Amino acid sequence: LDHHESGFIEENGERKDILPKADVIIDPKQRACAYPFSALCAGGISYKFGLELLKRFEIKNISLEKEILSFGAIATVCDIVDLLDENRSMVKRGLKEIRTTENLGLKTLLEEGNINSKDVGEYHLGFIIGPCINAAGRLESGQQAVALFCEEEESQARKFARELIALNQERKDLTKEATQRLMEQAEGKGEKILVLYDGDTHESIAGIVAGRIKDKYYRPTILITSAEDGGKGSARSIPEYNLFDALYEHKELFTRFGGHAMAAGLSLPKENISELRRRLNENCNLTTEEMTPVVSIDKILEFSEIYIGLVEEIQGLSPFGKENPSPLFASVGITIDKISLIGKNKDILRFNFREEKSQTRLAGISFYGYTDFLNMLKELYSQEECDKILGSGTLIPKVDLVYSIEINTYNGKSSVQLMVKEVRFSKK
Repeated sequence: LDHHESGFIEENGERKDILPKADVIIDPKQRACAYPFSALCAGGISYKFGLELLKRFEIKNISLEKEILSFGAIATVCDIVDLLDENRSMVKRGLKEIRTTENLGLKTLLEEGNINSKDVGEYHLGFIIGPCINAAGRLESGQQAVALFCEEEESQARKFARELIALNQERKDLTKEATQRLMEQAEGKGEKILVLYDGDTHESIAGIVAGRIKDKYYRPTILITSAEDGGKGSARSIPEYNLFDALYEHKELFTRFGGHAMAAGLSLPKENISELRRRLNENCNLTTEEMTPVVSIDKILEFSEIYIGLVEEIQGLSPFGKENPSPLFASVGITIDKISLIGKNKDILRFNFREEKSQTRLAGISFYGYTDFLNMLKELYSQEECDKILGSGTLIPKVDLVYSIEINTYNGKSSVQLMVKEVRFSKK
């Protein structure tokens, strides 16, 4: 069972798959497969395979079917495959089952992660539950996650869940340190394709770090770490660059290689790293325009148009994810009445916004915008003035915002909250 692109040979201008020797290969991306939907992840394929096993062995177990659907949904969100067609259906149905799951391990992980089971959405799967599951395989053994979901004794399940959460925190710390270290290495490089080597980065987080570097510089990024037999790397790309095809052209440099257009894994002798870097950059045709990130906005809104009913209508389009993103809106000429820093590391921005025309006030939060916001302030103000602004929480110039909209429920009261993606000083 697999969901990656297969290797191939070209004969008379036609690509033919190179497949492993097996009685059966289940991979909708192989060229001979007639299955109508090819974007399933490996977990989604496993879910469908599990259903077929139950059918073939005439096992009628509705509870088990719901359980494997839950894990198929988690895998689909976490593998960031296109959230369309079967994938969207699987996640939508799976979220419904997760909210009432009978799996003790999953239920306990939700509780220990402070997630209200009734509110579980794709965000919780992708950014809390999935990372906790992955942390075990990244830093120790994936068997820990398996043990949690097979556990039937509550105290033991709680112990396993807490261990996974602790491992995920360790993974976060390692990722933050490695990302800062690699950004220093990437800074100032004029290359279109970033091929970075860092022997101190744990190989299990290389993909996450490569993704962070890719997002920061909007360049296809390959991060190679030290392994027993040479270098082991993870690669992440941008939509304008087919990573699999680019790497496949130089397959002789690798001892192992696999992946798809947006992500890949590889192993190679360390002495081949510089050659890989040279070849990829020499053959790269990415233009400046293609390497410039674009934010696509669905509509410019006035604050007076935003209310809970609108958010509820938008939520009817969920689950959101790759190729089915949450709608993004913009508002211009907005006043910030209050800025505050929250979270353990004081790096989450909380805003109180006000629209002058309607005097409508809305709250907003930004989980990832602290550094960009600080850099924006530094373009206009000295460090001392920036500190004063952040200390007092007041900012005079108006701003333009890009955001999605959510409902925030606190102490039984619900209100609209803007999930801020971008902020800039307004030209109005």
